[in-house]
Amino acid sequence: MVARERRGRLVALTAVLAGVSFLLAAPSEGARATPSGTRPPIPACFKKAGYCEGLYFNAAPVLKEVVHSGAVFALVAPHHPQTTKPVANGEIPTYNHFSWGGVGGSFTAIVAGCAVNADKCKVKLPATFHDWVPVVWQLNNDRPVVFLLLNGS
Repeated sequence: MVARERRGRLVALTAVLAGVSFLLAAPSEGARATPSGTRPPIPACFKKAGYCEGLYFNAAPVLKEVVHSGAVFALVAPHHPQTTKPVANGEIPTYNHFSWGGVGGSFTAIVAGCAVNADKCKVKLPATFHDWVPVVWQLNNDRPVVFLLLNGS
């Protein structure tokens, strides 16, 4: 009984810390602008677990490149699990939860959505910025999905 309670508290604490680290993270200060028409290389650290560009990944993320002409990016969650019924019962019921992270840093501005359990996240990048900007989506403590945004104009 005590072990289950500790495990429940540990899962809750891990989820909170992961969410806080994603929300506080921002792309690195070393991000650069590149001439129009060229695509900068994707940093190798996005292909493995660990720290990358101020973000921490508990597993190697799934990468989704999003390139288009324009500063506003409308992102949609890869899937939307139910979040109202417990998926594990015990002394502390566990619910599905997903969140957007790495949003609102020095290179992005939230236009709409991007809240916990929100299907959509609309962000705006500076029109003159031409480097990869990560926006992270994660379900529970599963493998994160990183939308790598690039203004192609």
